[in-house]
Amino acid sequence: MITIYTKNTSNRLTYICNQLFHRILGCDYVITTNKDEIKGFPIWYSDECENNGIHIKPVTLLFEQDIHPQEIQLGTWENLTTLFPTESGDIPFDLLAASFFLLSRYEEYTCHKKDIHGRYPVEESIAFQNGFLTEPLVDRWILKLKDLIQQKDINQQFKLPSYRFIPTIDVDNIYAFRNHGLLQFIYCSVRDFIKGNKTLLKQRYDVVTREKKDPFFNLSMVYNLHKKRNIHPVFFFHCGTFGKHDKRSIYPSYSYLKVRKQIASEDIVGLHPSYHASQHPLFFKTEKALMLWNKNSEERPNRFHYLRFCIPETYTLLEKNGFTSDWSLCYSTQVGFRASTSHPFYFYNLKEERETTLQLYPTAVMDKTLKSDLGLNPESSLEYIMKLKEVVESVHGTFITLFHNEHITDVFAWKGWHNMYEVLLSKCKEK
Repeated sequence: MITIYTKNTSNRLTYICNQLFHRILGCDYVITTNKDEIKGFPIWYSDECENNGIHIKPVTLLFEQDIHPQEIQLGTWENLTTLFPTESGDIPFDLLAASFFLLSRYEEYTCHKKDIHGRYPVEESIAFQNGFLTEPLVDRWILKLKDLIQQKDINQQFKLPSYRFIPTIDVDNIYAFRNHGLLQFIYCSVRDFIKGNKTLLKQRYDVVTREKKDPFFNLSMVYNLHKKRNIHPVFFFHCGTFGKHDKRSIYPSYSYLKVRKQIASEDIVGLHPSYHASQHPLFFKTEKALMLWNKNSEERPNRFHYLRFCIPETYTLLEKNGFTSDWSLCYSTQVGFRASTSHPFYFYNLKEERETTLQLYPTAVMDKTLKSDLGLNPESSLEYIMKLKEVVESVHGTFITLFHNEHITDVFAWKGWHNMYEVLLSKCKEK
């Protein structure tokens, strides 16, 4: 048992203690403002402390009721970057406030800059600016605190979570050539002819005339890749319409609906709303109604197309529509941990000052980021992914990857990525 003594309590303090001590360290804890109620190992989260236990001197963040730009100072603790340094205490910073600041995405409330897609820019994040985006700092901090507790109380028990690997597949584009409509077929064919791209022109013609299978129609293959390794991915299906930022075919096919139904009957599936749906509730509700859910599961996951969401408005939209989790928490152009953790956690709405029912799953790496933004080939990408996997495994976290079905192919610009993905699945699977 761990008792956290504090002079004042708050929803923020309760939230972060529940995540760190209960969900990550797997130990029993209580928060009290009465010294006479201290039982077990004490953590003094106050200006005062007794001789026993651990002293963490608090800053004001967890006891505030408003949202305002924070003056973030950095420090170090056993070679780890820290936030909110303090001049006294057994550790040189307010670990609880720093963890809350990162998990609540506090900085996204106070930054009004957006990229061309209306997203919070990675360049504005404190993790990117200070070089710890690929480091799950919150996980590192709490494990070091655990070691410090056990140095002072060898009888204190913890039950850490096991490493988990969850591959996710975004199904944006099921056809490279088929079902795009006559006008688009004519336009693309003329364009290929003018550019002298005879290979692509022949591929298009062979697929449309059913001489060959469309290279992007590979959902059965992707499904079987995981099934034969007893790995259960999460598939996110695009349910919006065709548009500039939405590559979905103009009309689906019976074959696609059939394989989608099979996947939905056996694995957890989620909604992948269209580009504009995250900011238009009517679009979002329409696409939710078109989603084919797994009837045997109460899980309702979501991942926004283009990772296009805004905190807290978009998460409020998800919660009101009955979604249980969101998997959009990563950056499009950089690899790493947007909230500085690899563990799932519940979203805390700062505007309403409450822990919500929406669980967030931090995604560590996306295929497009590796190839298009970092310029890596399949071999270098695999090496990069494995380093991230080892980091997550060392903190007992959940390693989540994001690949698109059309990228797990050996066609066009993605040659070699199919074989790389097969190796990835074998190497990242839990032991």
